[in-house]
Amino acid sequence: MIENKQTAPGTWGQRRARVLPWCDVVCDGELAFNVLDSLVEGDYVVVEGELRVHRLYPVDDGRDSAMVSVRAESEGLDLRRGVAKFLRVER
Repeated sequence: MIENKQTAPGTWGQRRARVLPWCDVVCDGELAFNVLDSLVEGDYVVVEGELRVHRLYPVDDGRDSAMVSVRAESEGLDLRRGVAKFLRVER
């Protein structure tokens, strides 16, 4: 199971920041094209979207397994680890 660490307080109706060491990020449309052109495997990113936990199947010891993913609304490089030059895309 992936361990989440809450890094900012959140109450009903407010956004919460969570640190996930690894999870799937799902993007659609223009965002998907921009992510493919901008990121490489291993980049640290900041993602805003809906966190989803999918129950998969029971494992041998009787516990359920789960997969964590984020349906991304926006995504970008983590600028605490480097710098970036922003280029607007004309499509």
